Amino acid sequence: MRDSIVGGKYAFDVVSDGEMFHIEAVHLQSLRCSCINNLNPILSQLGVDPEDRRYEDSSWVVSAEQCQRFYYKAVAFLSDAGFRQYVEAILDEDRALGEWESQLGSASTPH
Repeated sequence: MRDSIVGGKYAFDVVSDGEMFHIEAVHLQSLRCSCINNLNPILSQLGVDPEDRRYEDSSWVVSAEQCQRFYYKAVAFLSDAGFRQYVEAILDEDRALGEWESQLGSASTPH
């Protein structure tokens, strides 16, 4: 499953592929991208312990049932304009620190 949510500054792709889950954010102006499911507000909304090493990576391998639950929760909270604006402000700070990749070669594109 894949869903795209476009905000003011970022497009978000929420992906649940079998047992693989991730959320990718694409900055609409620069087209730089990063997987953000390990961002603290995202971890909090998904009910994940930020100290749990299973959730450190940018893509998570979890049970198919957990993957589906994460997917529906992420689509719901990223569809909320207030929460999305909050996350976008944090992403602006994160992007300023670097480590965002060029979208060239990325599987997602903003819609």
